[in-house]
Amino acid sequence: MSKRMVKKYFKRVSEAQAAGREVPFFYLSKTRRIISDFIDNQYVTVFRPWWYDQFDNWSDYNLSDEMKRHYTDVICKVEQQWSVDIKQIGDGYKALKRVQVRKQRKAKPDPPVRKLRNPETFFITDMQKGKVEVTGEVVFTRRGYKFFIRLVEGAWGREWWVSDVACGMRISKSQRYKQAVKKAQEIIDQSFERYINTVKLKEEEQS
Repeated sequence: MSKRMVKKYFKRVSEAQAAGREVPFFYLSKTRRIISDFIDNQYVTVFRPWWYDQFDNWSDYNLSDEMKRHYTDVICKVEQQWSVDIKQIGDGYKALKRVQVRKQRKAKPDPPVRKLRNPETFFITDMQKGKVEVTGEVVFTRRGYKFFIRLVEGAWGREWWVSDVACGMRISKSQRYKQAVKKAQEIIDQSFERYINTVKLKEEEQS
């Protein structure tokens, strides 16, 4: 999406919020998607590199707390840059989504969802909720460390997320099962030693 269109969408939302008017669903959905992509991008390009740079001082930090702090900083950054209230965007989107009337058209069957062959229960680290129990299956192992995949139903459709069993950290995601696994394998293979250090630090925090 071009910068011109991003600026246009946020301008419409900002002006409507400032005037106390209802924001059209179209602009709410567009800005909500942009914000979601930006949060994911900041996690990969800002938080993760910063966390690994703090390797020598990991004992002074709590990963969950730092993830929450990063999330809050990103939200504030978006609100200050575009003069919008993200909570209002989310609330408005949910309210209007329930009353959207679509034109009648021939229903298409949903594509078949790949079923987990060996489902198990795992725990993931959520930026807002902390430890959360989920269902998935192990897809690969590296030196005894297991990694699992799970299907996530989000606002933008289904996605496959790969996380590690030891810490529950998300490694990769994709709308395709095999692509998500491939991305995760590449990331772990490229930075396996850093991953091990992260796991050891989390185990020390929990002991």
